[in-house]
Order: sequence, then structure tokens, then C-alpha cells
Amino acid sequence: MSPEAIELPDGMRRLKVGRPSDVWSLGCILYQMVYGHPPFQHLSVYQKMKAIPDESHVIEFPEYAVPSIPSKLAANGVPEPPKRLEHLKRRVGKAVIAGMKSCLCRSPKERATIPELLEQEWMSGNSSMKNSRSEQTPALEDLLGPQEVVINPHYMAQLLAYGMNLGRSHPTGWDQDDLDREAAVSVGVFDVVHSLIPSLLFTAACSRTQRHPPQQLRAKLQLKC
Repeated sequence: MSPEAIELPDGMRRLKVGRPSDVWSLGCILYQMVYGHPPFQHLSVYQKMKAIPDESHVIEFPEYAVPSIPSKLAANGVPEPPKRLEHLKRRVGKAVIAGMKSCLCRSPKERATIPELLEQEWMSGNSSMKNSRSEQTPALEDLLGPQEVVINPHYMAQLLAYGMNLGRSHPTGWDQDDLDREAAVSVGVFDVVHSLIPSLLFTAACSRTQRHPPQQLRAKLQLKC
């Protein structure tokens, strides 16, 4: 039910229900398809009637969608809470979140219209018809988890060689504290190298074009190196 379809205490309706209300309903359907539940599921019926038209009530659009098994009655008759399947969570595309937000604007005048929704490529499917297969590949950032990062094959080879050399130099083995300290040092080195990559690439580009990097950048490189 859209905000404008909910009656005020005096019995007067906010606005006439029309196509904007259909767009709101579409937003609720999309929300449930993406997250597995409607946006106001956690509220009671009375709370929903108050929250739907309330501008101060924020609708959450999580970055990740986590499927869950609905609650059910246990053998003793006590309902079990829903079980979240964390291993199946997926990042929700930014365009998808933006599309749902455009449907769930409380003001009908600010809500997306049907023609505007049809222009959104993720919803209309135009991107799959116009773009090549390579262009349909999801963005790398959409495939990575919160604690995941992509390592260049060159750095991966160096990391493996470094680990094997450490193993040869300590034939008796390392305890966990030694491993933790060495890991912290390696992460620190990686962070420094990662922060220098843009500057190093710029310096290499300048050398190829017979240009010299600005004095400030040269000083920065000398300081870090």
C-alpha cells in the first residue's frame, strides 16, 4: 500500500491513488525479490500504517542480500527464528538499489514514472541486447566480498616465493605469534606499494613522453621510497 493510499486520522485521503501507487507496489515487489522480504516486514500492521507515510522512517537498502530460511515450528511447538544463509550472500548492484529507491519515494511527484523505469537498462534488459558479452560481465567490485581483494599475478608470484623462502630459512617451523608478526609486516609493505602504484605509473608515463613529474610529486616519491 502506497503512502498516498493510507487514510489520515480524520478520514481524508492524501492523494488519489493512481499509477504512482503502482510504481510504489513495484518497488515493494522488487525489494522482496532482491532481499527476500518486503521493506516493512519487521513491523506490525499498525506500525506499518504509521511508517509507510512517515518521511522520518528510513527504508534500509543493504549492500548485500542474504537469503534466509523462514521460521518454522520446532518439535516442541516453539517457533524457530529465521536462519540466515550467510554463505550465499551476494552484493546488490548499485543500479538495482537506485532503481528500488526511485520506486519507493514517499512523494508521488518525486517517484519514478513508468517511462523512466523502462529507461533503466537493468530493468528493461536493453543492456543485454545492446552490449557485447564482455560488457555484460559484472563489475569486479560487485563480485568481491567485504574482506576480499584482487592481487596482481606478478605480486602473487612474489608472495609465494617469499613464503617458500621463509619456510626454508626456518626449518624448525614458526609458532603462531611469529606468523602473525610476519603477516602484519607483509600487509604493511603491500599497503605502501599499493599507495605508490598511481605515482609510479605517472612517473613512468612522464619518462616515456620525455616529461618530468612535478617537483612536488618527485619529493613525495623520494620521501616514501
